[in-house]
Amino acid sequence: MICERPPAPGPEEDYIEIIELNHRTRRSEARLLQLLCPETPPAEEFPLGAPIILGNVAAVCISAHAHGDEYLVMDWKSQIAFAVQARGALLMHMEILPGYLVVQTEDMQHDDIASCDLHLISISAALLSHGTPVDSHTGAPFNTVPLEQLPKILARNTEPRTEGPLVSWQRFGKLSVHRSPLRRDIYRIWVYDSHGDPDCVLHSLDLVLLPGNTPSWHERTRVPAWAHYSRRIGYSGHTMSFEATEGRLVGQIVPPVFTPL
Repeated sequence: MICERPPAPGPEEDYIEIIELNHRTRRSEARLLQLLCPETPPAEEFPLGAPIILGNVAAVCISAHAHGDEYLVMDWKSQIAFAVQARGALLMHMEILPGYLVVQTEDMQHDDIASCDLHLISISAALLSHGTPVDSHTGAPFNTVPLEQLPKILARNTEPRTEGPLVSWQRFGKLSVHRSPLRRDIYRIWVYDSHGDPDCVLHSLDLVLLPGNTPSWHERTRVPAWAHYSRRIGYSGHTMSFEATEGRLVGQIVPPVFTPL
């Protein structure tokens, strides 16, 4: 899944392209979809970001601004899609699991309050209720649905924060979801909630998706964490930490629990 804009001096049009890649030849075998996105406000130089794809389902952030993030969710094979909007200054991040969306939101209505929530949403139910055919050539607007209107199978508040103020670049917590290497029906969820150095918390949950059973999740750990986590957190909770040292950006692999040196 590729997000692109043709180089200048061409028109400022944003495209989503899905291709089939042969991992042996490292070449593209076919273009499965090319979707022209609707025009965006002038302030958003390049709004497309954080593309994710799993099977026939894909999602991408199509708008990120002060009034709330907006994601496009689509079945690219059937070319059915809807846009989900987190209104009211909500920041949003998504991960795709077989049959489900894991959605993280963070409430930023006030500089001194942040509430980080997790939601589990059925993809088929959301597409059935809100999906509409996409026009891949004209850039017609997508059917936009407020996040609160999507039926939630599970919802959880991971850590309401009331201490302030927040540091702007640290406002968005990080979400990572991994399938267990031992159990196909269990997923490990990591949520990194950064409230400014050194007040950082790393949450770990297990999500159980047993066939025929109602999904469930439970919290495993909630521990202090490094202040400069990278975006991706591994299954074990390890990640890369980057810090500027003597004019250089130094990276190191760090464990989930911060231990002073």
